[in-house]
Amino acid sequence: RIMTRPPEAKPMLGIELLLGSFLINILGLAVSVFVIQVMNRYLSHGIDGTLVTLSVGTMLAVILEFCFRTVRIRLANCASIAINSKLGERSFSALINIRGQILLNIPARIRTEILQGLEAVQQATSANNIISIMDVPFAFLYVFFIFLISPAISFISTVFIVIAFLVGLWTVRVTQGGSAELARELNNRRNLIHMATTGGVDTIRAFDGQPFLTTVWRNLQNKIQHITYLLQNDQGKSQNVLQVINATMTVFIIAIGAKLVVMGSLNIGALMGANMLATRALMPIARLAQIGQSLARSRTALQQLEKFNSMPVELQKGTDPKTYEGDLELVDLHYGYPNSAGPLFEGLSLKLPHGSIVAVVGHNGSGKTTLARLLMGLLDPTRGRILADGVDLRQISPWWWRQHVSYLPQEPTFIDGTLKDNILLGTEKMTKERLDAIIIASGLKTWVDNSARGLEEPIFANAHELALGIRRRIALARALATDGRLLVFDEPTEGLDFEGQKAVYAVLGHKLKQGCTVICFSHDPGILKNAHYLIDLNFKPIPRIGMNKQFSGTDGKETGLANPGTNGDGGNILPAPGDDKNVGGEQ
Repeated sequence: RIMTRPPEAKPMLGIELLLGSFLINILGLAVSVFVIQVMNRYLSHGIDGTLVTLSVGTMLAVILEFCFRTVRIRLANCASIAINSKLGERSFSALINIRGQILLNIPARIRTEILQGLEAVQQATSANNIISIMDVPFAFLYVFFIFLISPAISFISTVFIVIAFLVGLWTVRVTQGGSAELARELNNRRNLIHMATTGGVDTIRAFDGQPFLTTVWRNLQNKIQHITYLLQNDQGKSQNVLQVINATMTVFIIAIGAKLVVMGSLNIGALMGANMLATRALMPIARLAQIGQSLARSRTALQQLEKFNSMPVELQKGTDPKTYEGDLELVDLHYGYPNSAGPLFEGLSLKLPHGSIVAVVGHNGSGKTTLARLLMGLLDPTRGRILADGVDLRQISPWWWRQHVSYLPQEPTFIDGTLKDNILLGTEKMTKERLDAIIIASGLKTWVDNSARGLEEPIFANAHELALGIRRRIALARALATDGRLLVFDEPTEGLDFEGQKAVYAVLGHKLKQGCTVICFSHDPGILKNAHYLIDLNFKPIPRIGMNKQFSGTDGKETGLANPGTNGDGGNILPAPGDDKNVGGEQ
């Protein structure tokens, strides 16, 4: 039967599982007791009624054991789902909430390996593994019953059970390192496949990279096959040893038991029953040895996940100001990456009243994107403060702050979902009219109208199949969805055609007329010409700050943006989206 939804975890689930395991193992004694009673009573007296009674009673016990096993596997599935759901949600929550600076210190490869440890934990906490672990204590219950039959056979059983347990520990130890190495190589192979089938397709073909990547693939495959061979070889040895232990235990039990039978201190039925109980006692220990490698890998993964989950996260609660006018002040701002030779910048101080537009320029690597991330609260400054309406950004709730900032990153990324999902990401409510206005303002209307599904057009694999201009228009629409009083735009016109640049200029002009504060990281002449302030990050370590003379002494409310394609004289002022005037001036 196909389940429409997974079974839900129940309270007292552990106690129910333990009780079920106890009943199953008690009922498991029935066959051994049946053998003992048949050998001792029926064969001695030949009463058919006794045989029928024993057979019927044993079959009832077998049926009940089957029913309890069916219930237990369902309970174990509930436990497995509960464990993995809780751990997975906690780890993913940690991933998306860890403070940006700390996350930067963890290499991407290590982050991937840590989170892939969830798969190892999921395998180790499968329903069958949970059941196998819960059966282990009952192995000693069977040993106790064997002791009641014959202390000598009980001793032999205990010795071989301990040997089987040590073999399991040996298997875990010899395969632990290989398992971790195999996980790393499998991760490298997945990364290679991802690169060869997504963003790297054109690069591989354009630069004839096929022979090189084929060599890399061959080396990876050889490593994976070699490691797999060694692991399987060790596991095979372990299985062979366990089979030998089981057979040897049977030989010892029968040999010693036969001697006891001859001596008259044990009967044949008790010997056969004790041998069956010893075999059953050894089974959970043998299964524990089989899953030992999975448990060891899970233990290592859990340790890594716990370290990951305990890392400091972004402030979950903070000041939620009633309003934000758009004022921003940088006070002695300093930032440097760990282990870098020097800071990207330091001593950056600037007070921006709302309605100001600031242009930030600098060569690649000068710190433009880093400054944008600092303004968004994605990174914490090494020293100094960022004040929003006079309140330190580190005291403000990150969620509240990002609801009041429109952010356009230089390299936008997207989630797997629809176009609408990506635009409304993080936005709780929006009317259809406002969404339509955002589509128009960002220059997406023509593309949306021509798409087969419109706003429901699927976006996947970071929208790599879309043109750069479309991707940046989607990112612009997502930025406008927050309707922030502060705009942080990183290279907003990069990769856009004439129409796309007009849309950006129109948006900026409209926001400035509303009294919003705009910070653009751009070398676009139209933006530079109309900026009140200019921050040049090429000057190290203290950036140079300049003020546009034509706006000195003004409040910025008359600021416009030069139309793309003009000589930069600022003669064309872009109207707000929706105005009756021709957007961008005469063409």
